[in-house]
Parts: sequence; C-alpha cells; structure tokens
Amino acid sequence: MINQFDSLITDYLIRLSVKPNLTVNDTNHIRSYLDAVKNYERVGDLASNLAEFFVLTADKGGSFTDEAKQEIRDMGAHMLAMFDLSAEVFASEDEAAYEKLREMEKRLDDMEMEARSNHFRRMKDQVCTSPQAVSIFCDLIGTIERMGDHCCNTAKSAITGKTSDLSDDELVMAE
Repeated sequence: MINQFDSLITDYLIRLSVKPNLTVNDTNHIRSYLDAVKNYERVGDLASNLAEFFVLTADKGGSFTDEAKQEIRDMGAHMLAMFDLSAEVFASEDEAAYEKLREMEKRLDDMEMEARSNHFRRMKDQVCTSPQAVSIFCDLIGTIERMGDHCCNTAKSAITGKTSDLSDDELVMAE
C-alpha cells in the first residue's frame, strides 16, 4: 500500500511539474514534495522491515531481554517524535525546529551506539541467550536509526533546498 501511494503521489507531482507558468518557487516546492514522498516512503518500507524482524524472532521462538526491549521502545518513541517534528518542519520551514530535529537525530545515533554496546555486553555476560534475538537486535536498532535519518532528510530538503540520500552524520563519515 505504501508503494501504491508513493507511485500515485509521485505521478501527480511529475504531471504538475510540467505545467506551464510555474514559478521557480512552485518548482522548488514540487521538488521538496517529491523528496518528502521518497523519504517517507522509505520510512514506511523500513517500518515494514521492523515488523518482519519481530515476526521472524517470534516465529523462531526468540525473545529479547527486558533491557533490550526497553532500548527498542525508547529508540522507537524517539524516532516517532522525530517523524512528527520532521512533518512540522516540512510544513512550516521552521529553522529552529529543524535544528531541534538535528539534535534529536544525533541523540538517536547515540542511543543506537549505546544499545549496541549494551547488546555486546549482554552477549558477553550470557544474559542474552536467544540466537534469534542476538542476530536481529542490531538490525532492529540500525533500522530505527535509518528511519530517523530519512525524517531528517525530509526536513533538510524543506529548509535548505538540498536533497541527499545521506544524513548529516553519514555525510561527515563520507568526507
């Protein structure tokens, strides 16, 4: 369903973009809308991936430790707040809100690194003994972090007029 909406909205925006008498501002807004559709579609795809990870873990009889569950819940709640703020930034082009979103993204990166570290400690201490959970946990938290990156990309496009598939932290690592 996500891909169907993506296709319908993208097709509409492309048809709109070739209309005569569009201003530069109109064209820039259409480009921003296309970026938003692409990024939010990717968030939807990643949410589907999360669901698949949880089903796979449950189907194989796996379970996460209470600490791991809390880390997943905390990261998920943080990412959902980022999603809401990214939509606000996209609609309002509020630069202060965008800076807050960037700070939230950095915090999500830190949460992922801390959760990974805790995960490896749990494995070393043999607290986490579910083979399914061991192998899937890092995929889960990495996916949540990538969802946050796409939220930031949407807001970034609205504020700067620049588009990128890379988040700010990925751009720093690429340099």
